[in-house]
Amino acid sequence: MAARVDRGRSRWPLWARAGLLAFAAVALAPVAAGAQGRTEGARPLGMGSAFTANASGNGAIYHNPAGVASIFIYSLEGSYFLSPGFNTLNTSVVDSKLNTKLAAGAAYSFDFSSDNAKVKAHDARLALASQLIPDRMILGVGGRYLFATQAKEEILNSFTLDVGTVVRIADGFFVGVSGNNLIDPCKDRGAECPASAGPRSLSSGLSLGSSAGFQLSADLRTDFSTKEERDEVGFVYAAGVEVLAAQILALRAGYQFHDLDQEHVMAAGGGLKTEAIGLDVGFQFNFAQESSLLSVALQFYFF
Repeated sequence: MAARVDRGRSRWPLWARAGLLAFAAVALAPVAAGAQGRTEGARPLGMGSAFTANASGNGAIYHNPAGVASIFIYSLEGSYFLSPGFNTLNTSVVDSKLNTKLAAGAAYSFDFSSDNAKVKAHDARLALASQLIPDRMILGVGGRYLFATQAKEEILNSFTLDVGTVVRIADGFFVGVSGNNLIDPCKDRGAECPASAGPRSLSSGLSLGSSAGFQLSADLRTDFSTKEERDEVGFVYAAGVEVLAAQILALRAGYQFHDLDQEHVMAAGGGLKTEAIGLDVGFQFNFAQESSLLSVALQFYFF
């Protein structure tokens, strides 16, 4: 894959590849895409969260678990995320060098309310991915554990699952699909369970270009969790662009449209990268709610 690494010829027989691909398609069909929780990474935030087909590095843990195997890298990231009423501290690591057949990513977030809601939440994730067809298709799976309290009373204690794939159609042209929170973390729990923390969702995306130069991405995300609350399925249309100048300065912009609430969201971001360290900033502003999201991430990486 462009800006991706061929890890060698697959030992999987053709029937096994086809069977796994069919299983992924069936598993993803009834679910939907959208919110990745409050933390998603500064880079995807600055691209309007259009990060399904171009998912890579630490942000892939939240958007598409297949993306942790898209780049041959070791990366450690710490970030701070500010959203309306909440603060989030996050740390994550991605390693596709220790085992070239199976890439792994892990992340932990601590959310705490900045108002009188007295909510505290823990979000732990593990993602595994492998190049099912070398230099052509990646399949990934992610596990997630959520635990939240409000005024010291438990309101959420659940596991859920993500499944995703990234396929290279041609040089610089990628297609991605990711199902998030396939197991409803609020199933069989009371009305106090915050459904927005783990909405069942499906995301499909296209990406043109390379993270080493110019990249254009677009996503269609469908949130099925709104069906129960509002008797309608919500759709989010997202697009983002990234330009890397002189392999040092990254400039990003993005846009989202939420059709259910007729909301327009603008995004912007940037980053500075050296051979071993990077600093990224992402920002989104929702014009309908007059609210903003801000993320700052410091990343160490080794190619």
